[in-house]
Amino acid sequence: MTRPKTTPPTERFDRIDYLLSELLTAIDPEGESHMRAEIETKYRPLEAMENAMVDCLAMLSWRIHGCEVAETGQWSDVAPALPPDVSRDLQDPAIIAKISRYRLNLSGHADNCRRTLDRYAAFRKRLSTVTGAQLKKLKPCTSVIQ
Repeated sequence: MTRPKTTPPTERFDRIDYLLSELLTAIDPEGESHMRAEIETKYRPLEAMENAMVDCLAMLSWRIHGCEVAETGQWSDVAPALPPDVSRDLQDPAIIAKISRYRLNLSGHADNCRRTLDRYAAFRKRLSTVTGAQLKKLKPCTSVIQ
C-alpha cells in the first residue's frame, strides 16, 4: 500500500497538538478558560453561535500562545513537569518549524473567528439603532388584513 503524498491536516498536526497540549497544561492548566473569559468580556456573545465562536477563538488563541512559547524556548522553567518525549521534541528544529507553520494556520482561523464576531457585533448594533429609528418614522397601523 502506498502512502498518500499529502496527509490530512489532522494527521499532519497530531504530534504538534500533543506537544502543545502537554506544554500548555504544564504552563497553566486553566489558561484556556482565562483566555475565554477575556475574549468573552471583549465580544459579549448573546447567541449560541457567538458563544461557539468565542470558545473556538479562545482555544485557537491559547494554542497560538503555546506555539509562541515553544518557538521562543520560554518553556525551560516547566521542563521538569513535561514528559521526556515532549522535552526532546521541543528541542528538535524540525518540530519547531512545524510548530511555526501550525501557528500560521491557527492565526488564519483565529482571524476568521474575530471577523465573524465583529460582524455579529456590527449587525446587532445596526439592528438596534436602525429598528428604533425606523419604528419612529412609521405611521401607526389601524387596519387589520383578514
